[in-house]
Amino acid sequence: MGVRAALSLLVSALVLGAVSHVPVVAQAADAPTILIEGKEFKSGDRYWIPMNSETNSIPLFSENVQVISIYNKTGAEMKVNSIRLAHGAGVMDEEFTLLANQIKRAPYESAEVALEASKGNTAVKIRFFPVQAGERISTLTITYNTDKTFELKLAGRGMGAGKFFSGGNETLHKLLGADATDEITGSAVADKAGNIYVTGNVTQLKKIDPIGARITGSGGPAVERRLSRLEPGFGPER
Repeated sequence: MGVRAALSLLVSALVLGAVSHVPVVAQAADAPTILIEGKEFKSGDRYWIPMNSETNSIPLFSENVQVISIYNKTGAEMKVNSIRLAHGAGVMDEEFTLLANQIKRAPYESAEVALEASKGNTAVKIRFFPVQAGERISTLTITYNTDKTFELKLAGRGMGAGKFFSGGNETLHKLLGADATDEITGSAVADKAGNIYVTGNVTQLKKIDPIGARITGSGGPAVERRLSRLEPGFGPER
């Protein structure tokens, strides 16, 4: 063997040895193909709602619905046994939900689906509805061919510094904004205990006076709005 050939074999051995220590996660040959917004995702990938952008966020108590398509591109029939969600720590059940892929809104009802070889497909919708600011996570697990699984990590961000809380400890300006933040509420929900959950989305509000006083807007005269009935304990900190 010549010197050049020996060096070539040595380099090949070194390269193969180095590569052998790099873990490679391969897509199973019989796995489903997942498409979202025209992009293919492998098992273990993460999809950010919406538009697969980590920097995007949506206002609290609003929603984004995304279709997730499941294709069988293998040469054999595939059975999708179940599709389910598992939420991350601190994530509320309503923040990620499965919906049927149809015009009329309805919850997804898990049922076994047979996908024809090479071209069979089905789909499900994911509804993201943040009730708290920051990163919210869940995992979509597709069980197929009885005992095999495909996992897609889901993530989204709730906008702003909102917080899901029990009433009595937050002032109005923390919820609706203050002179410096200049926000107006987009929606508000109250429960039987007097807890109020608010999201802001427009820069309109000028000033918020104490409970039982008035809220001044930028588009006209002050609006008298008595809020004392929203207690107990909801108002300026004492």
